Amino acid sequence: MNFHFTVKRPSDLTHSVCFIFRDASLLIDLSGASPVLPSLDTVESTGIPTDKPLFFGHDGNCGFYCSGLQSEVYVPYTLRTLREAFTILDEFHFSLAMRAYQVRNWGLTNRYCSRCGSPLTASSSEVAKVCPECQLTIFPRINPAVIVAIIKDNSILLARNFNFPLHSVIAGYVEAGESLEETVMRETFEEVGIKVKNVRYFSSQPWAFSYSLMIGFTAEYESGEITPDGIEIKEAAWYTKDNLPSTLPGPISIARKLIDWFVNQ
Repeated sequence: MNFHFTVKRPSDLTHSVCFIFRDASLLIDLSGASPVLPSLDTVESTGIPTDKPLFFGHDGNCGFYCSGLQSEVYVPYTLRTLREAFTILDEFHFSLAMRAYQVRNWGLTNRYCSRCGSPLTASSSEVAKVCPECQLTIFPRINPAVIVAIIKDNSILLARNFNFPLHSVIAGYVEAGESLEETVMRETFEEVGIKVKNVRYFSSQPWAFSYSLMIGFTAEYESGEITPDGIEIKEAAWYTKDNLPSTLPGPISIARKLIDWFVNQ
C-alpha cells in the first residue's frame, strides 16, 4: 500500500475520509451502488455528533481521520463491524480502517503520562503523544506475534484453542529479548510438544483487534509427538489438503493465507 504515514497535515490536501467508530463497528453509507465513508465535510453537514477527529495520515491528496460516534442517529450511514467491512471495503480502505481503529483506541487509553501522571499532548510530527512535563513519548502499542504453518510430509498441523472454536495454525506472542525464529520454536514446543526446523518468513499482517503485528512463517517438522498443552490448545493433529476440517479461519486472516498456501503449493 503506497501510503505516507504522518500526523502533520500538508496544507494542500483537497479531500478527507473520516473513519468513525462505535466500539469495533464502522460507519459506512451503503445506500448507493458502492460503499461510501464520510468526509469531514459530510460529518459537519449531516450534523452527526462525533469526537474530535484525529488526523493519522494521508496519501498525498486525501487526509485520513478517526473519530468516535456520539449519537444514535446517523442516517444515511449504517454500522458494520470491522470483520463485515472486510467484505465491503476495498483492500486499501480496509487497511486504513484497521489502522484507524488501533490509533483511536490507543488515543483513548493513553491520556496521561505513565511516569509522572501529567496530561499528554499530541505530537505535531509523528503518531505519538508527548508529556509536556517529563518529555516521555508514547507511541501506539504494537504486540509482535508469530504465526506458523508447520509441514510434515504432505500434512499441515492444525490445532483448536480452548477459547477459539476454529482449527488454525500455531501462534504466539514474542517475549522480551527473543528473536522471531526463537518464538516460533518455543511456542510450537510449548503448545504442541514438537520441534521444528527450517523456519522461513512468509508474510505479515497488522491485526488491530489485539494491537498485534502478526508475522507469518512456515516451518518443517523435526521431531516429537503432538502433545497439546491442555492450557491453550485443546486438540491438534496433522491434516492433508484433502481432509481439512470445515472450521477454518476466514479469508481475512493470515492464518487462512498460510493454510491456503499449504493447499496450493
